[in-house]
Amino acid sequence: MKPADLAIAPLVAVQALAVKALASRMPEAEGPRHGEIGTGPALRILIAGDSSAAGVGVRTQAEALAGQLTAALSRHHRVDWFLHAKSGATTASTLRRMRLVPKRAFDVALVALGVNDAKNGVRAGAFETRYHRILDQLRDDFGVGRVYLSGMPPGDLVPMMPNPLRDLLIGRLEHFDQMLQRIAAERGGTAVHLPFDVTRDPYLMAPDRFHPGPRMYAEWASLAATAIHRDAVHLPRH
Repeated sequence: MKPADLAIAPLVAVQALAVKALASRMPEAEGPRHGEIGTGPALRILIAGDSSAAGVGVRTQAEALAGQLTAALSRHHRVDWFLHAKSGATTASTLRRMRLVPKRAFDVALVALGVNDAKNGVRAGAFETRYHRILDQLRDDFGVGRVYLSGMPPGDLVPMMPNPLRDLLIGRLEHFDQMLQRIAAERGGTAVHLPFDVTRDPYLMAPDRFHPGPRMYAEWASLAATAIHRDAVHLPRH
């Protein structure tokens, strides 16, 4: 950590606690976390991640990432899906919790992790190592042929929190997104970086201005569904 970062560390810690308290007020979306939907070629998908994957910001899973993603994919596939997500999840906690998920095969996975690692001050090297371990776990324990790494939100979607926390968080999110791009490149065709290229409008976010709202989840799900459907014919299957 740079000397300048050390000087502002106490203030950042206090502000981070305030942001955590605000973000934790909204519950995870209600509704099923697994199921089958659609007709056509079979596609088995595991969705894993933090509060955004769990649907915080909307009322039901049908409005959240998992529900809108599987609905979009069901236009072309018979989708067998499972959601493994929890508010506050980090790469470290996800590694621990994934050991409890019943072992079964999936064709693809969508992973939405990194914001909490960045917000909590996790070292970049530790984040990268743990993310690689998650990808290994998905391959070895669940037979996943391809993983889509959801990118970090851009700076203009970062909540309007006080500085220096906001600038520090934006910088860390940009750095973590670059790491996700590198991780995907190192994994070749088995991992794909999926940029968080949604409409950059804070008013499409949930009332807490920290999580997506229904329209932003819909855009995110559409981006993921387009990439997954495009690649489905070439998926390595186990």
